[in-house]
Amino acid sequence: MTVPVLTGAQKSHLRSLGQTMDCGIAIGKEGVSRTVIIELKKLFGHQELVKVKVHAERDERPKLCAQIEAETGSIEVGAVGKTALFYRQHPDPAVRTITLPESKTKSAV
Repeated sequence: MTVPVLTGAQKSHLRSLGQTMDCGIAIGKEGVSRTVIIELKKLFGHQELVKVKVHAERDERPKLCAQIEAETGSIEVGAVGKTALFYRQHPDPAVRTITLPESKTKSAV
C-alpha cells in the first residue's frame, strides 16, 4: 500500500476532525509491541483516523510514532503532548469516510 503525500491543508483538516475523537489506543511505557500493531491495523480496517496516546518518555515518542507509521502504513498528521493522530486512507474508495480537501496547485503563467 502506498502512503499518500498530504498537503498542509489536508493535514490541518484531519487534525480538526481528530480534535473531537476519543483516544483509540494507548501505548504503555513498554513501547510498540506486536499486539499494539495488530490492534492498530484492526482499527485502521474500519476507520481512517486513529488517535493514539503514547505514555513514553518525551525523547522516545517520535521514534515510537515513526515505528507506528512504518508498520501500519499510516501517516502521522499531528502530535500534541502524549497524543498523536494517524491517518491511513482506506484502499476501497467506496468505504472511505473522510474526504480530503483538494490540493491547490499553482499554475504556471
